Amino acid sequence: MLDKSQSPSAYQELQKLLDKLKKNLSNGINYPEQITEIDQILPLLLNSTTEEQVSLVTEIHRELRLLKTELLFLSALKNSAKQTSKIQAIQERLTKISGFTELLS
Repeated sequence: MLDKSQSPSAYQELQKLLDKLKKNLSNGINYPEQITEIDQILPLLLNSTTEEQVSLVTEIHRELRLLKTELLFLSALKNSAKQTSKIQAIQERLTKISGFTELLS
């Protein structure tokens, strides 16, 4: 569990970002802006990690890197069928990351 004296805001900020991504995914969000936000949250997560949380935070970090890649691919897709498929994959990844974040809070 997350030690509340240690920067719970990093996990709260991550959850807000995930919720924002879920909400705006099908509305043509500004993907470079979202990627920048992900890049800004990663150091906060790593700095607020205890020994017990290392493996979980490492998995979140890995999933966030994959999410960034998927957002880049989505922004380059022109075929709507492929876009729909990629959006589905991104939504599944967001759900997975949200689950990990809940374990830390």
